[in-house]
Amino acid sequence: LALADAGGSRAPAALDLASARVTTTGAAAPNLAFRSGALLAGATYVFQVAVRPRSAGGEGPAALAEVVVVTNRAPWGGTVEASPAEGDALSTRFALSAPGWTDDPEDLPVTYAFEERLRGPDAAGTGTVEPAASISALALVTPFIDGVVLAAGERALRVVVADVHGAAAVAEAPITVRPRAPSAEDVGSLMLFAEQSVVTGNVGAATALIRALAASATAAAAAA
Repeated sequence: LALADAGGSRAPAALDLASARVTTTGAAAPNLAFRSGALLAGATYVFQVAVRPRSAGGEGPAALAEVVVVTNRAPWGGTVEASPAEGDALSTRFALSAPGWTDDPEDLPVTYAFEERLRGPDAAGTGTVEPAASISALALVTPFIDGVVLAAGERALRVVVADVHGAAAVAEAPITVRPRAPSAEDVGSLMLFAEQSVVTGNVGAATALIRALAASATAAAAAA
């Protein structure tokens, strides 16, 4: 097994094919199956097999064959952004975008999944990081979603960009959402907005809004 560069030069790949951490088959079987993550993304590998007759006891001349394999790499070159970069909880409607992403032509199109979470340790002080919550309920084919309402806090906006083979890249950006207590009128308006978002197919915005309302209610109950 060797790695090849753009000029065709080869160097041995630092992989132990007999290791159970690298392959599920070992190096001496008729088939070779790698474990997920064992091969480098975007690399050119040259696989060579040597076959000798059993009657020779594994000694003597061998028939050789080789194949060149280029591994898939994740999309690259993009970012994730929010407009505006800061706003008020349950009031500001953020527009999220993921510009600049590209991939090899045979791996297109890419899809975009927007997520958000509270940055740093959780508010309960357990030292854990809040898991990311989905904003776009489904992966999008366009790098844009608008009308997103978020809960208060120093939050992290995140996008997962995946190609047709499932290789994915992640980008994050900070976003500041100031606390703001909603009035009864605000809540009614927001619920109407959530209903309209679902009707127009913007389910992610509706989901983020309901999550923000729940967080606001929880914070208000804790402060009471």
